[in-house]
Amino acid sequence: MNKNISLFGLVSIIIILLCSITSLVLCSIDFNVLYAKWSSSYYKYLAPCSLASTSFCVFVSLIGLLVFLFNLNGLLLIFIILLLFSTLASWGTAVISIMGGRIKHKHHGTLGCQTELTGVLQIFENIDIYLMYVNSLFCTPNCRCNFKGFDEESNIFLNEDFEKEININEKYFEEKNIKFQYCGSSIKEEARNRYLEHPKAAKYPIDTKKFQKYYKKLEKKFKCTGWCKTAYRDPYTMDNRYIIKYLFSDIRNGLPHHIGCMNKISSWLPHFVMSTGILMLIASFFETICLIISTMLLGNNDDNNYYEPNDKNDDNSLEKDKNIEIN
Repeated sequence: MNKNISLFGLVSIIIILLCSITSLVLCSIDFNVLYAKWSSSYYKYLAPCSLASTSFCVFVSLIGLLVFLFNLNGLLLIFIILLLFSTLASWGTAVISIMGGRIKHKHHGTLGCQTELTGVLQIFENIDIYLMYVNSLFCTPNCRCNFKGFDEESNIFLNEDFEKEININEKYFEEKNIKFQYCGSSIKEEARNRYLEHPKAAKYPIDTKKFQKYYKKLEKKFKCTGWCKTAYRDPYTMDNRYIIKYLFSDIRNGLPHHIGCMNKISSWLPHFVMSTGILMLIASFFETICLIISTMLLGNNDDNNYYEPNDKNDDNSLEKDKNIEIN
């Protein structure tokens, strides 16, 4: 291999490896928040695709590191083929991520609750409907809850309406039920069935069991409750109600710090997506350079392999001619 070209290729591989590993770590840490496994739309495939793309980039970079460090010419063609696919995947991930971050920054609320929920975003409205039934059934005579011991004065969201909500829930205190999952199976089935019977649940339905696990992680990470619409009219009593307590994580943790988890996610997600996109953009740029370098090196190797046998044949021909002249 040409030393200068090989050295530049090695530096490119190292940069690609650092960017892809950093991006992979970021995706892995918050994969549970990003992976909307409960969704019925393509929305749930975004996180796995990003994780797969960055993982493949790391794998290909490690192969490239071996090729350039130890001059493994035999692996060069395989590396180029893998690198081509990795480059295309990285460019795609980078463009989608950066565009997603820019859309959010330009049009505040695009990913949140301040916009009209149309198309695939209607799934957010379905979440609101499901949480409405959960909140209305949790901390009731049929599912008593451990809702007490809150420092109400320290909570900035507390107002007269919220105090009424707390009083409604505190009537049905019981030690064992610290989350909705601890309610009886009939209560959990009722919340699910009432949600599925709702006319808006027919399109983009959610898997309620998978969503409970997902939402529990959101409550813990962002200290939030509710999704978009946290005020509603109770479908059972027709009273004005508010979602101000943890539903699927420990209710004894007190009042949540944020009302509306989607609002919290929509302020966090663009920065995360933009950071990942920039890292993958850098990686894909150097992958393109490395692809060109590797192709040049493969061409040089083919040229050397082509001319070497001819040179030997030419030498043999000269020796034969000399022997003929001597004779």
